[in-house]
Amino acid sequence: TFFVRLHAPEYNPFSFENYRVLKAIRDSGHEIGYHSEIVDQAAIWDEDAAECLRRDIDVINRMLGIKVRGVASHGGMTGLNNLDFWKGRAAGEFGLEYEAYDSSERFGLFASSLYVSDSEWTRWKCYDNGTLREGDRRSFGEHVAARPALVYLLIHPDTYFDRHFYE
Repeated sequence: TFFVRLHAPEYNPFSFENYRVLKAIRDSGHEIGYHSEIVDQAAIWDEDAAECLRRDIDVINRMLGIKVRGVASHGGMTGLNNLDFWKGRAAGEFGLEYEAYDSSERFGLFASSLYVSDSEWTRWKCYDNGTLREGDRRSFGEHVAARPALVYLLIHPDTYFDRHFYE
């Protein structure tokens, strides 16, 4: 699944090239989901987070002629946690099949896999069945070499690297 942000300047899905890339992703058979920042949006715009979510999903659906099935909550520098929106809510309430970090039996991928992420920008981190592996900074390739049963990978196009941030 490729999760798309709508509101960050560096992730403009409406630019000529990015729209072309998104169509290629869709046409290659990949799922496109929404990388949501709805708690941030609600704070910035003084709008209801649920309405922000509905509107953004509608925008992606119309833009690409798809039905978004899943949302991954974005973690940023604001100190606000977009996952907080999902406390006491279910993805199905918004016509979705899952939220990427949902630990319910319906989805539960984060809680039942080796999750590897570059989301600390200059170093890797991983979770084993939902529990952070403190100090484990091995790259995705190093984890794959260990042949885990199931890997759940999060990479960002602007920060992915193997050995050094500037390579």
